[in-house]
Amino acid sequence: MDPVSATLMLSAASAGATGIAGYQQAKGEQEHARINSYIGRTRALQEDTGHREGLDGELGSMRATFGANQQRPNVGTLEVVNELRRVRDSERRVGVGNRNSEAADWSLRGRNAGSAARASLWKGGFKAGGSLFDLHDYRTNRGGG
Repeated sequence: MDPVSATLMLSAASAGATGIAGYQQAKGEQEHARINSYIGRTRALQEDTGHREGLDGELGSMRATFGANQQRPNVGTLEVVNELRRVRDSERRVGVGNRNSEAADWSLRGRNAGSAARASLWKGGFKAGGSLFDLHDYRTNRGGG
């Protein structure tokens, strides 16, 4: 095999290998993003549960305090309890929303990585194709080599 043919073949092989390597790297990023998205959704559920348990504990403490002070349930105590619920529910919604937003960001990164994987594979194929066409053209014009 002459040096020009070898060079063109190696160029094609190198382009193909580069495309495959890029594909594998992007697939790894996609899997990483999928895992982080799952972790984000799990953390959102944990945050929701934590806030709800915290609210239950606070309300229990308030009821115990009202009882220790011999305050009967009335409009005033109910208003205090409702205000605490409103504030804590708002904090819970914000916290859970932030965690879900993080999970959605990771999910989007995963989709983008999947697209990048396919693009890398195509790019490597096109580069390899160019070298193979050059090799074909060289051999054809050289006299059937």
